Amino acid sequence: MTPPQIFTNPMDTASSTFVSPFSTIISGPEDGDIITTESVIFNWKGNSSAYQFSYMIDSSGWSTSAGYTSAYLEYLDEGQHTFIVRALHLNTTSVESNPHVTLFTVDAVKGPSAMFTPRRIYAAVGQPFTFSVSAEEVNSLYGARLSIRYDPAKVAVDTISPGSMMQGNGGSAILLPTIDNATGTILVDIATVGRHPKGVSGSGTLAVLKCRALTMGNADFTFVRSDCSYRDTLNTPVAIRDLVGGRVVIR
Repeated sequence: MTPPQIFTNPMDTASSTFVSPFSTIISGPEDGDIITTESVIFNWKGNSSAYQFSYMIDSSGWSTSAGYTSAYLEYLDEGQHTFIVRALHLNTTSVESNPHVTLFTVDAVKGPSAMFTPRRIYAAVGQPFTFSVSAEEVNSLYGARLSIRYDPAKVAVDTISPGSMMQGNGGSAILLPTIDNATGTILVDIATVGRHPKGVSGSGTLAVLKCRALTMGNADFTFVRSDCSYRDTLNTPVAIRDLVGGRVVIR
C-alpha cells in the first residue's frame, strides 16, 4: 500500500508547512498613548513568511503593499486615531488575517487656540472642499476676529458660515466675513448673542469655509497673528496661544 503523500508547498495555504504572515510594531505610539505632536513614526517587522506590508491610519484605506517597514504620518488632527499594519505572504496573495490595531490620541494644540480642521485635505482640480475653523480649549469666549491668508492662484473661497460653537443655549451667532479672492485674504468677525450663560467654553467650530481647488499643488491657509484675537464676556482681550493653519493638496 502506497503511503499518502505529504503536501509540503510552503506557498500554498493548504500545505502543512504554510506559515501565516504576521507583523509586529516595534516602535511608535502604543495603545492608549497620548502624543503631543501632529506627526508620528511607526516602525515594524515581519516573520519569515512576510514579503511586503501595507498600513492604514483611521479609515483612510490601505496603503499600497511594499517592502517598507516604517511609516511617517503627519497633519494628524486632534483626538483619537487608529493605526494598523498588515503583512503580505511570499505567495503575494495571503495577507495577515488579524492585524493588531493601535489606538492613540493626539493632543498637540493647547488652548486657548484657533485651528483648521482637518489639518490637511485632498482635492482634485475643480473640486469643492470644506475647512472648519475651530476654537480649542477656550473659556467664556464671547467674540473672535480671525485673519487668514491663502494662495488665490490655487484656491477660491466661496462662502463662510457660522459654526455650531457660538450658537445654542438660546443664543445665535453673528458672523461678518470679508473674502477677497483677488488677494487671498479673509477677515472674519464672529460673536455670540442671547446666550445663557453669555460666553462659550471648551472646543468647537467657529466658522465653516466652503472652497474650490483651482490648480494643482499644495495650498496653505495661514492665520495672521497680528490681526487675530479672542474676547471674553467682559470684552477683555484673550491671548491666543496657537494658530494652526490647514493645507489642501490639489491633484
